[in-house]
Amino acid sequence: MNSILKKFFADLWVLLYGLTCLSMLLLASCTLAKTRSSIRVQVSQQYDSNSVRVSGDNVSGDFLTRLLLRGQLVIRESEHTIWGNLQEGGKIFYHDTDEDQIVSALFTGYSYTWGQDDSIGLKLSARDMTQYHHSRDYLQVSAAAFMSIGLWSSLSLELLAGARHYTFKPDPVLVFDEQHVRFSNTGPITQLRLLARLGDHWDVDVFYGLGVRFFDDDAYRFIPDDSADVNQCPGEHACLLPTGSKRMDYRHSMGLGLKFSANWISDYVLVANLSYMATYNDSNSTGSTAIWNRMRAVLSVQLPLDLALHLMGTVQLSNFPDGRNLLFNLYEPDADENENSAVARLTWNFLKDFQIVLEGAIYRGAIPLGDVGTTDFSRQTLLLGLAWALPR
Repeated sequence: MNSILKKFFADLWVLLYGLTCLSMLLLASCTLAKTRSSIRVQVSQQYDSNSVRVSGDNVSGDFLTRLLLRGQLVIRESEHTIWGNLQEGGKIFYHDTDEDQIVSALFTGYSYTWGQDDSIGLKLSARDMTQYHHSRDYLQVSAAAFMSIGLWSSLSLELLAGARHYTFKPDPVLVFDEQHVRFSNTGPITQLRLLARLGDHWDVDVFYGLGVRFFDDDAYRFIPDDSADVNQCPGEHACLLPTGSKRMDYRHSMGLGLKFSANWISDYVLVANLSYMATYNDSNSTGSTAIWNRMRAVLSVQLPLDLALHLMGTVQLSNFPDGRNLLFNLYEPDADENENSAVARLTWNFLKDFQIVLEGAIYRGAIPLGDVGTTDFSRQTLLLGLAWALPR
């Protein structure tokens, strides 16, 4: 009974929090000059063929209700700009209630602009995911100062430096070989980004980022069966032992993005995005070094009869030089079960501010490079929803 009450009051708090923030956005948009705001509420029914998100053949599906609240607000006064983006999402399953999920995300910031592309400011973000009786809960917050410099009329450079904190809050605590698993980490982040406008239709985005992550957990070393040190292992078999130092990762990321936008038949808008990102996680803990290569394509097209089509696809190649999950064959916070995906979404504005949303998606695990001993991950979803948005 206590767990039920705890779940009820937690859900109630999140709902009230989201409604309060949306109300503040509405109030601000009505009382402040030079503001731009938008609100979107969506309620959907969905079928998920792999509701517990596990690999292998023994998977089961379930129906669920999805809730989405989204609000945006931009306030401009002379050279000063304040912005905020709030997102609240929830999943409520019919039978697999342990998979119920609440996700909250807040992005906000301030900038001071002089000239056309010159500005300085501050960006703040927070993201929280909560699942009852599960091991995927986390809270991530970051703060960074940035400076944008216009090099030429169509070229600008952005510098960013700050810090990030990730709190892994599983319930119950994960345990491996009598060791508590602690993925929580803190560290600095830096990024260099180059933005270019090529003509009337093309935008180019190139970036490089470096982050250092200091973990609460220990760094481990792997002792194989044929090693002379195997007698240090319990039972004299291959094992992972603490090195005596804390885990520390260097996270390198670089990428390229292309955006094309134009009008097509009857002046309807067409937008296409292509992006590639490479990430190298260099860790002092055996089994945590990883290389990810991710390609993503998005096509959004306005159609007659107030229809809009969105097509999204992602392909990820993953390489784990030490062998994947040598330490924990359970859950990796930096990995996503939906790394390879194809999503098609059709929306119809059947009334002034209302939409019907139809979406189908196919998800697969990352494509492994090398022998990493992974099992196949497969998931399909189908969604039908009703949305209210202001403005559209």
